[in-house]
Amino acid sequence: AYNSNETIYGLTEGSSYYVRISVYNKDFHSTNSSKDGNLVAVSQKQLVSTNPSEVQNLRQTGATKNSISMEWDPVAGASYYRILIWENYEYKTIATSNTNSATISGLDPSSEIRYYVAAVKNVNGYEAVGDESESSYMKTVPKKVTRVAITDLYDNIKVCYYGWTSCEKADGYQYEITSLNGKKKYYKATTTSTSARLTTYPVGAFTKARVRAYVEINGKKTYGPWSNYDYNACSKDVTARRSKNGKKITLKWKKVSGVSEYRIYISTKEKKGYKKVATVSSKKSSYTITKYNKKKLKKGQKYYVQLRYVGKNGKKKVVSNIYSYVRL
Repeated sequence: AYNSNETIYGLTEGSSYYVRISVYNKDFHSTNSSKDGNLVAVSQKQLVSTNPSEVQNLRQTGATKNSISMEWDPVAGASYYRILIWENYEYKTIATSNTNSATISGLDPSSEIRYYVAAVKNVNGYEAVGDESESSYMKTVPKKVTRVAITDLYDNIKVCYYGWTSCEKADGYQYEITSLNGKKKYYKATTTSTSARLTTYPVGAFTKARVRAYVEINGKKTYGPWSNYDYNACSKDVTARRSKNGKKITLKWKKVSGVSEYRIYISTKEKKGYKKVATVSSKKSSYTITKYNKKKLKKGQKYYVQLRYVGKNGKKKVVSNIYSYVRL
């Protein structure tokens, strides 16, 4: 060749070769165009390499709230690997690894990033870089679910609907409902929804509920932190009867397991103005109201009564987020 560089084709991907250059003094007066002329010099042999093959089977193997772990099939002859992301219309190397696995830290919870990996072969200071792998989206562990609540309760048929806030990038959720002391396990299940319909709900028991989000990695669920507990109780039957002169209201209820005390409130308006008139022990199942706002009840006045439930979670008092309600 008359050029100072030359491309050699037909070589094997990711393989090393020895190359040397022979220099000839061409006899330009020769009529034989195939004659090379006299051999003048031969270079030392030089080790060179083709680019490594493309990385295959890039996959996520683990996650925490601030990191992801990945691995891929090893590439023959690779000196190391570059882990890349696509940013501003170009590949950006964010880490390297001497093995076919890596952990990327310093990430945010509930994040999802698209990664690539390329094999690199170092030969005499020259880095031969293979093609980037197929991309793989990888997720960190989800954030904490911030709110859990009963959205509907049909106590007469023991059907309850729970709902909770969604977590970005979560693949699903696990919910758990137990007795207040945690000894009875009523429900523990997973769903891809942000709500759950519960049949045979334990009306008549003080319960606590919590939810956590998860990501699924190679068929295995990796969970984020549990939400705070949502506390709820409901009596199986709450009734109220007013005296003939209208100056007394007798409230009766069926006892709720796990309750440490009952609180009774009354108002002349349905949505506001409630005043606590009594706190009674868990041994009681009735109470007679004679006053509202320190004044005797009035005949002909409409009243609204709430029965609220209080339990103990350890040494801490907790109030049910739902309550029983009657109108007279």
